[in-house]
Amino acid sequence: MIVNIGANYLTRIGGHDLTLRAAIDNITNRRYWMFQYSDYIAPGDPRMVSVNAKIDF
Repeated sequence: MIVNIGANYLTRIGGHDLTLRAAIDNITNRRYWMFQYSDYIAPGDPRMVSVNAKIDF
């Protein structure tokens, strides 16, 4: 089983909306195969961490 987690945090800075996001895909860093077509397989993605911020002006 592949486990992914994520979180969002909403706040205001200087009168503007700010959204902070963080996510971890494949948190256990498990090795696996992806079946994309009936005759094609590929290794699955390793653990990946992403962080971003969005501000609305």
